[in-house]
Amino acid sequence: MEYQEYHYSNPNETEMPPEKEKSRLKRVFNSIKKNTHLITKTIVCFLVILLALAIGFGYSGVMIGRFPDAILETVRDRKLAKLTSTKHFEQMEGNLFREIKYQGKKEDMEKQLRLFIPNIYRLNTQTQEQVKDTVVAESFGTFMLGPPGTGKTLYVKRLCYLMDLELKEMYSLHKDGKKLNKYTPNTLTDNRIKELDKMVSRVHLIVIRPSDINNKYVGESEKRVRKLFQDIKVDKDPYMATFVFFDEAESLFTSRANRQDDSVTAGTMTEFLTQFSDMRNVIYPVFFFAATNMSKQIDSAIFTRFSNKVNFKMPTIENIQGFLDNRLSAVKTTGRFNINVQQLAQICTGLAYSIIDSVCSKFTNMSYDGKVTGFDWAKAKEFTRNYKEMTLRDGVDAEEEN
Repeated sequence: MEYQEYHYSNPNETEMPPEKEKSRLKRVFNSIKKNTHLITKTIVCFLVILLALAIGFGYSGVMIGRFPDAILETVRDRKLAKLTSTKHFEQMEGNLFREIKYQGKKEDMEKQLRLFIPNIYRLNTQTQEQVKDTVVAESFGTFMLGPPGTGKTLYVKRLCYLMDLELKEMYSLHKDGKKLNKYTPNTLTDNRIKELDKMVSRVHLIVIRPSDINNKYVGESEKRVRKLFQDIKVDKDPYMATFVFFDEAESLFTSRANRQDDSVTAGTMTEFLTQFSDMRNVIYPVFFFAATNMSKQIDSAIFTRFSNKVNFKMPTIENIQGFLDNRLSAVKTTGRFNINVQQLAQICTGLAYSIIDSVCSKFTNMSYDGKVTGFDWAKAKEFTRNYKEMTLRDGVDAEEEN
């Protein structure tokens, strides 16, 4: 059987001329090309917007694939900044510093106690109007100037403890109804000091470092400054006081000429000056201390808020011997080994207290039960000699640069 091939044809369909077919295909191609360009431009614009947002969030180097992570990290940082802007500043009790023995500056401490104690008495017995007639708010501020490691922090802690003892005694007399208008500081006996050490502290110390205040987000540093002053400007029980110690003050109170980020630092400085000025309106038993070894970088307006200045120099041989006696009092003689303090003081001449303390820690050999078994004199001498040479070399280089 033969099969016949049939072809279906639509009677209504007419064959398109080649010219029209070519024209139709050209229109279709142009349409596709136009739409492709539009889609490409849309994608490019979208990517540009994403990149701009990434840069705005501080992540210019973040890949687009990590963009959601960048947003989450930024939100997290901002929440953390908000939390830390209202942070609680730790207050340490004066009792914590009873073991600190300070060599030198005894006269300066006694002078400041004679200045501070009468002011505390006035704040507890007079109205604010009467207090402001005789007390200057700036007299509650002390700037400590000198090289690093010369005992500025130890000075504040020791003074805090001594002030704590005096206020404990004054509070005891106050409770007993005794008159305090003729109270004389620095007259406590050893037995009385032992009794006062058992009492609750009446002086608290707040240590403020640059990292406690400075924040990269605009306005956050100012919030922290305000929070600090809110914490200290509170009514206290009778004969109580607060010490606020600004460590590395050159990073907190930087002068205009030395500011790297003027917009942020200027706002912080303005807030500090405002808060210090407000302390004149109501005088609180709050004493400010600031330490720096770069006084030229401090804004001059801040210096006017601290009327007291204490200069620190490298310790003398007598200071070093006294420091070593206290530092090694528990370990210098154990029945098995004795450290020669005078010999150690000789090789530590010209060093700061912090370096001398490091020498004691590095080269004292201790047994497992805490007994001194020896002292590595050779390494100690080598260390101190190298340190002095390095310090001298750095000083010469600094002079040449200037």
